[in-house]
Amino acid sequence: MLISSVFLSLLLCCQILWSGVVTSNLAGWDLCLDDSTLNYSEYHQSTDAFPDISQKHTVNGFVRDLDSGESLIGATVYALDYEIGTTTNRYGFFSLTLDTDSLSLVISHVGYTSKFVHTGLEEDTQLNIFLEPTVVDLDEVEVVAPGGAGLESLQMSEISLSVAQIQDLPALAGEVDILKTLQLLPGVQSGIEGTSGLYVRGGSPDQNLILLDGVPVYNPNHIFGFLSAFNDDAIRDVSLIKGGFPARYGGRLSSILELTRSNEKRAHILRRFPNLL
Repeated sequence: MLISSVFLSLLLCCQILWSGVVTSNLAGWDLCLDDSTLNYSEYHQSTDAFPDISQKHTVNGFVRDLDSGESLIGATVYALDYEIGTTTNRYGFFSLTLDTDSLSLVISHVGYTSKFVHTGLEEDTQLNIFLEPTVVDLDEVEVVAPGGAGLESLQMSEISLSVAQIQDLPALAGEVDILKTLQLLPGVQSGIEGTSGLYVRGGSPDQNLILLDGVPVYNPNHIFGFLSAFNDDAIRDVSLIKGGFPARYGGRLSSILELTRSNEKRAHILRRFPNLL
């Protein structure tokens, strides 16, 4: 009981001392404000809150075609005073957030007349903007490619070789073999060593279309495939197409090999053997 009485006495003394400190502080404030028109309570009320002068608002909306009402994708919305802007999304929607009470916008799009809009921005604002299509008459434009621009062929995956190029390559026993020469090209394999079959991009030799002056050749080899049936002296050029075959060749799996005979040698043969006509 004695300890509880002592504790209550100490607590009462602390409360009295704290009340005296607070009262003296308030009296000091009243003395400082005696010569002014404000007292402590008025000063406290006047400093409760200040207006937010940097409050931001958002302007958004849609940009559409005036005639059809379709949304315009990629239209430019530019704020003149702030030198910032945005573009409309695939729905024709745009949005800008600024800390101003008024705003001047320029809305533009390719093929449309630009539009100037001035609006207040004291609160969030939504705009629906319609642009008028414009037609610009241009003079006639003629595009001319200079001669010899370096375009060799429009056919992709095509390799063309002349007989002169083929004859410059080393050959077995001095005899030029056109099919074996083609095996040295990229994308072409020889298969069994010594044979003249063409394995183009994983295909077998029977999946190739071989044409001699436009006529299919079904057996282009001799001696069980070790020699080709084409004489290099009678051939003018060779063309190998490894993909993207033109429609005139029909459907093929591996490649198309087209050989063209020399006109001079063909005429010489026809003069010697007129019955071939």
